[in-house]
Amino acid sequence: MDAITNLLSAWLGTWLGAALGPLQALQAASATAFDPGVSFGVIAVLVFIAALVRGLAGFGFPLVLVSILALLYPPAFVVPLVVILQASFGVIDLARIRRQADWPLLSRVVLGSLLGAPLGVLILVYLPEVFLRMLLGLAIIVAAYALLRGFQLKRRAGPRAQLATGVVCGFAHSAAAMSGPPAIFMLLASQTDPDRARATLFALYALVAWVAIISMRLAGAIDAQNLVLGLSLLPAMLFGFEAGKSLYRRLEPRFFRPLATLVLMATGFVLLVKSLLAAFG
Repeated sequence: MDAITNLLSAWLGTWLGAALGPLQALQAASATAFDPGVSFGVIAVLVFIAALVRGLAGFGFPLVLVSILALLYPPAFVVPLVVILQASFGVIDLARIRRQADWPLLSRVVLGSLLGAPLGVLILVYLPEVFLRMLLGLAIIVAAYALLRGFQLKRRAGPRAQLATGVVCGFAHSAAAMSGPPAIFMLLASQTDPDRARATLFALYALVAWVAIISMRLAGAIDAQNLVLGLSLLPAMLFGFEAGKSLYRRLEPRFFRPLATLVLMATGFVLLVKSLLAAFG
């Protein structure tokens, strides 16, 4: 019994390290990162644009918003703000799509993520983070290209494949803070109904965001200023999402997969370019 307890304690410690370790670097700077010289309206417009992409493609909000805001603010300000917006909007998402989402699939992906997170931390011990992010970016681009070329699974991913996808999600989250792409690839390759795929992704993002926001709060990376600003920007996110959803309704279902695949490829491209700049810049 003691051996089992020690094993579980070691696993839990590794998993919490994966969640909290990168956040401790944000703690000192998070309270002073906001520069009031940049207009609130500019940030609101960027949130609107990022939410429009999310409403249209089903994902991509962090990709768009973080990529642009990072040019104006340090990560200590950007990361908590994006997490607050995603977690807050996630409550609305769950209320809307709770009946559409594939909860059995989602439960296996989340369970797999918990198992895969420590694996990402262990790999980071032996491989520099910047190169691991580079490899993940390349993997996402290759996967997106395969989808564009018409790759699809012969049948819907089974429970084991869903669990394995979750393990990869947890690994990718620990290594590059990108848990979504593996699940997106699985859903697109399985030819899942577009509406069901979107609902499942929204539910996944909501759960991941709330895990992240709890971890950040424990690490001291979120303060009252972050919360007030994030809640103030929720209307911009809501309007942007509704605009994107309106555009999505005008699309024929056959266009959803190519559109989502292009956004997925853009995610890998941004991750790869950032890694190259960090490694050789």
